[in-house]
Amino acid sequence: MISVLYHLIVIYLERGWESRYFAFSAASLPFATGALLYWYSPLIKSYYQRLQPRIHKFVPAFLYLLLALNWYVAMQLGTAKTAGFYINYIICALMVAILSSSTEHIAISKSLDSFLGRLSYPIYLIHYQVGFVVLIFAGTFGVTVSRNQFLLFVLALPFVIAASWLMARYIEDPIDQVRAKVKKRKAHPETDKVKLSQKS
Repeated sequence: MISVLYHLIVIYLERGWESRYFAFSAASLPFATGALLYWYSPLIKSYYQRLQPRIHKFVPAFLYLLLALNWYVAMQLGTAKTAGFYINYIICALMVAILSSSTEHIAISKSLDSFLGRLSYPIYLIHYQVGFVVLIFAGTFGVTVSRNQFLLFVLALPFVIAASWLMARYIEDPIDQVRAKVKKRKAHPETDKVKLSQKS
């Protein structure tokens, strides 16, 4: 409630985009929403399972279309950082709730789902930087593109995916291996003591 109240106050005071997106208080809203979705996930799942099974496959696809439609309308109306942003936020929250409540999704293989899931955090970390580099190189080669154009998304997407895969493969995976070894040692300290005594 405090997070929602903060956004309502910022909107009422007509504060800028920075206050609604970059401020620490503004960032509390998605964290609070995630916590609520996790806490009420059994209830959400029970209500969702009451729908007809054949409907389950099409709900995520329908929400994806809503995201695209909302983006297009917001760009045309100039509300991408106001109403369009909050509508997008609500649709994304619904998407998370639905995907976590269903095991059947239309036209998405488990391997593709696993691959995209693995890259989700690297994409979150570096998409802005990669997009900025693509923007600079596009201008160097005479391609006129701005930050708000769909063309930038099309040009940057393959580079974002490639960079994210490299990050997952050569940074995250080695770190995960080290983390797994540390956890294993903490779980079996007696085994390490035996090995050390044998070496000595």
